[in-house]
Formats: sequence, structure tokens, C-alpha cells
Amino acid sequence: ITYALIMEGGFQVNSQGARFGNESTGYSAHALAVLQQPGGVAWDIYDRRLHLLGMQFDDYVQAVEAGAISQGNSIEELAEELRLPQGDLRSTLIAYNAIGAGNGQDPFGREDARVLEAPFYGTQVTGALFHTQGGLKVDSNARVLDKSGRSIPNLYAGGGVAAGLSGHGVGGYLSGNGLLTALGYGMLAGEHAAESIIAGD
Repeated sequence: ITYALIMEGGFQVNSQGARFGNESTGYSAHALAVLQQPGGVAWDIYDRRLHLLGMQFDDYVQAVEAGAISQGNSIEELAEELRLPQGDLRSTLIAYNAIGAGNGQDPFGREDARVLEAPFYGTQVTGALFHTQGGLKVDSNARVLDKSGRSIPNLYAGGGVAAGLSGHGVGGYLSGNGLLTALGYGMLAGEHAAESIIAGD
């Protein structure tokens, strides 16, 4: 399920129908909070505006077609569909909408809450390993370095295979970091390899 639904105003709850953290920290960082919830799962809660946004993404369309997205004309109806406590989910929505309307601060520090309106949509989600960060150390020509820091002849690395631009921990990843280093290191490696061939190295 695309995280755009959350970043554009949706929120997540646990099996008690309660929010449990700042969803806007991003899917990498927030995934740990999801996995710490009962059963290691959470539910995305959003409205029709965000559902229509989701329909622009193939993975979301596939989820809809697979029956993974629930809908309710009221938050109570959605809670029943998702098997969440109706009163608790209603209270969570009321508090979230108040913050989205500018009435108070989010207890978790989220600053981009938005008012959600019926009909409502939701789906169960969990955290998963999407990819790893880190990798081989390279020099300014994208050549792989050995343990002593010397470049290994004719061995280049880029993208997710090479140590890249991501910071430490789950909050250090930004979407596209691997693509950026694949493109950048690929260009550097190609230029250096061409120069080496011309020079006869």
C-alpha cells in the first residue's frame, strides 16, 4: 500500500483503534513502531480523497482488486469492517481531525495532520524489509576498495551494492537514494573505465 496515503493526511492505528506514533517520520522509521504493536500490525485509515490518490498507483489498484481495502460510509462502519473497536477508532478520528483543523498539537509531533471526511477507507499493514543499506566502499571513481583502502582493478560498484548517501539507522533512508547512487556511480565508473581503456591500464 503506497505510503503516500499516510503522508498526504491518512493515519495509522493499532488493534485498539489508537494512534501510536508520528506517521510522518516516513515508512522506514515508522515501520519499527508498527512492528512493536500487538501482532506486529497496524491499520491505515484515510478518506475518499486519499483513496482516489491511491488509485494512481498500480500496487494500490492491485490491493483494491484483491479485496484488501475496506470502506465505510462512517468511521463506525469502517471499524466494523476492519474489526477494530468502534468507539476507540471514532475517538481517534475526532482527535486527529481536531489537530488537522488547527485545534491543538499532535501528541506525537506530527505537523501535517489533515481533516478526513466520510466515506472512510482502511487496510491492515505491517513492516517488512524492503532493501538493505550500506555496501562496498568505493572511491571517487566508483572503484571498489579493499580492506586496506586500495582500489581493486576493474571492479566498480554503485546503487544499492555500494555504500551510498543514506544516513545511519532507519531514518537515514530517503526514497531514491539507491537510484541516485546507481546513476552517479554508474557515470563515474563508465568515465573511469573508458579513460583506463584509452590509457591502456
